[in-house]
Amino acid sequence: SSDVCSSDLTRKSASQNDIVLAEIDRQWTLKILKKERQTQRPYLMSANAKYPPFFPKEELKIHGVVKGVVRKIH
Repeated sequence: SSDVCSSDLTRKSASQNDIVLAEIDRQWTLKILKKERQTQRPYLMSANAKYPPFFPKEELKIHGVVKGVVRKIH
């Protein structure tokens, strides 16, 4: 099954814990925006705790903030 996501593409700046449409090192993804406590360096977290945090090696661009998700139920 696939979910449908609605994003606000006019909102390029995001707050901590927003779900964002992001480009990290030229790869597109939907993840939760986080910031390191001491340095405030941004990184991305998956909603699935099995995955480690995603720290950009080169670049992190925020292209929008997710406003809603429609989940398909069988």
